[in-house]
Amino acid sequence: MNTKALQPPNLGDLNNRHLASGRVIFVAGGTGLDTNEGTDPDFPKKTYASALALCTDYQNDYIFIRDSWNEDGGQITVSKHGVHIIGIGRGANPIAWLAATGDIHMMNVTGYYVELAGLGFGGGGTKAGIQASNSTGLWVHDCFFGLNDIGDTPQEGILLANQVNAYMAIENNLFTGSQGDSQGKISASGIRGTGTNLARQLLIRGNRFLAIPTNAIRLENCYDGQILENFFRVPDAANGEAIYLGANARECVVLKNRAANGMLNAGYTYNPYRDTSPNTANGWGDNYRGNSVIEPVGA
Repeated sequence: MNTKALQPPNLGDLNNRHLASGRVIFVAGGTGLDTNEGTDPDFPKKTYASALALCTDYQNDYIFIRDSWNEDGGQITVSKHGVHIIGIGRGANPIAWLAATGDIHMMNVTGYYVELAGLGFGGGGTKAGIQASNSTGLWVHDCFFGLNDIGDTPQEGILLANQVNAYMAIENNLFTGSQGDSQGKISASGIRGTGTNLARQLLIRGNRFLAIPTNAIRLENCYDGQILENFFRVPDAANGEAIYLGANARECVVLKNRAANGMLNAGYTYNPYRDTSPNTANGWGDNYRGNSVIEPVGA
């Protein structure tokens, strides 16, 4: 096993993460013990925190989650750089669930070049599944946000907050709002970048957003973002419920997104896309409302 320290990956290559691996740690919330070493799959750790304590910055350490619920008993802080947290689940059903025990962000990521995959996120009623705070190179893919199997009602799936967050990729995730269930739904936005905090070089690609009640993607302050090939089932209750770009979003490219409403992609009253920045600030291409290409509505 290679334990040689690695340099951080190139900022422009978000997908080139698996260069080499350092330590491999296993977590099983149901059967693990934090007194175990965790490096043998037959003797796993019980909590994320215990596994993260074994990781070293930029070693490309991997944590494989066999199962989890709320064994950490609160917010999980990921401050190590260059770690990978992968839910391996069983069959087609992921069982690495993160259920909130209070009004908390389920996971707070401050580390650089963190990969999160195969996990199911709940979150507190006014908080998010994942909060990124001054994180560079975060890669979130193949995760689930807001499913009723968890039973929480997080305000956001992913919240980009506090300080600058840069060079992130959010790909192939499922975000669910109201699907007829009283539990397990996102109450506001799937992905949100808040206030004056700048999200730079952000890639949002290939995600599914189902009935998110406010804005599926809401970026209030973003520079050089790419929003590509996402699918939305929108409630059709206000302009910009699929994608909302704020007045400080600029140099973003928005292409090949598709918003559907109703079984026949018909019955629209509102435009699912809104851009409140100056008209020349962002580049909008062939984005669809139902079967028709549509330009975003302005402020």
